[in-house]
Amino acid sequence: SFDERFARLQLFRSRGVGPLTYRQLMGRAGSGIEAVKLLPELVAEKKRKGVALADPRTIEKEMAEAERIGVGFISLGEPDYPKALAQISDPPPVLGYRGNLALANARNVAIVGARNASAGALAFTRDLAKGLGNEGLVIASGLARGIDGAAHQGALATGTVAVLAGGPDSIYPPQHGELYRKIAQEGLIRQITKKPAK
Repeated sequence: SFDERFARLQLFRSRGVGPLTYRQLMGRAGSGIEAVKLLPELVAEKKRKGVALADPRTIEKEMAEAERIGVGFISLGEPDYPKALAQISDPPPVLGYRGNLALANARNVAIVGARNASAGALAFTRDLAKGLGNEGLVIASGLARGIDGAAHQGALATGTVAVLAGGPDSIYPPQHGELYRKIAQEGLIRQITKKPAK
């Protein structure tokens, strides 16, 4: 529900709540809504300083801006959260995404490489990505210059996932703006929802 997603994002945005504390709270409370209620109690119980619940108005603004630019959120524990990512030791509690989220749980092959690649290497990468895509694999890369961009270009027609660390309105490198838009329309942009800088 909207309220549950709101609570999970608020919990993750809270000062002093990292991935481990987030998972502990969710495990103890059973839902984001209950975890938000539990956080002040946990702080008092453990006498933890430096922990504070994120202002709901800040979360409202973030969610409104995300909706305006077409970004959705998926949280750890939801059925569509990428299954392979959930298996790592420290999975991100919240992901932002644009596009076809089903691609995150398809058979993915990562292609990454040099930013300063030769024309021959770029052509080879596009052909490789296209060939793997024609065999039913989804190509994942990081949208960087060079090999990453070529991998996405080769797999646009068959399925590609761009995994980014920046925010949803931060396209880097800028010259990949059009490629970013095509992936958002035809593939999947997956972004780690970072905490804002303190």
